[in-house]
Amino acid sequence: MKKKINGLIIDLQYNGGGSLEEAIRLSGLFINTGPIAVMNDKKNKQNALKDYNRSTIYSGNMVVLVNGLSASASELFANAMQDYQRAIVIGNTTLGKASMQQVFPLENSDNEFIKITLEKFYRITGKSNQYVGLVPDVEIPTLLDEQMPREKTNPSALKNDEIDVKLKYQLFKNKNYSNAIQKSKERLQNSVESKEIETLNTQINPYFETSFPPITLQFESVFDDVSKINLIWNEVKKYSEKEYPIQVEQNKVDLEYQKFDEFLKTISATRSKALKQNFALVEAINILTDLIAP
Repeated sequence: MKKKINGLIIDLQYNGGGSLEEAIRLSGLFINTGPIAVMNDKKNKQNALKDYNRSTIYSGNMVVLVNGLSASASELFANAMQDYQRAIVIGNTTLGKASMQQVFPLENSDNEFIKITLEKFYRITGKSNQYVGLVPDVEIPTLLDEQMPREKTNPSALKNDEIDVKLKYQLFKNKNYSNAIQKSKERLQNSVESKEIETLNTQINPYFETSFPPITLQFESVFDDVSKINLIWNEVKKYSEKEYPIQVEQNKVDLEYQKFDEFLKTISATRSKALKQNFALVEAINILTDLIAP
């Protein structure tokens, strides 16, 4: 953080998780010290997962982006940032996976394995996002959000529950956060982009939710049906390619590497374009601007 930035955005959209230890370490970079989550095993033995490092690398304004495919370790990090009031979490309700699995080989088999759930993790409040997901502070309208395969769509998914915990931790209590959240909600409610996304979802959702009547196998009938679908998806494609006025700059180290590597240069250009097409990122920037403004 040598650049002395005024705001930080951590994008966990489509982040399916990974290392629990890494999620705890990442959380520890932004809080001074304290519990991050609570693990609970089959014997109901609780184990508080803590950040023991009495320091942070950044204590300024933060926004965390999540969506329906943010899962597991990424949910744990977002949970901690929300519970400590360390960051404003925006986007969509997350996948809802708050359990730990381990893979074991089956006896007398070299290529068959079984994955068993051993533990569940809870927020420092005792609540869990298992099955229900993490609800962001600000909901961002997103195309096809209802079609994302969340944990609750799995018939064998563990149901949500809550445990009694008594943990000590110190909230950040950023006095500007509640005002910034309210401004964001009002801005989105009146946003042309929000209304455009909601209109498209209204047209798309019936194709996933409704059983349509049979189509007569005549050219005109099939053509009309296909044309109707194509019109909708052309609108979806047009919207998904829309770019917003976001200025993307790279640090000197990345630029230096790209001078000698065309592949890195191409990847960088692709990522920069994706950033400009991210509506949630636009709102994250707006929120940081509100927080920075006097």
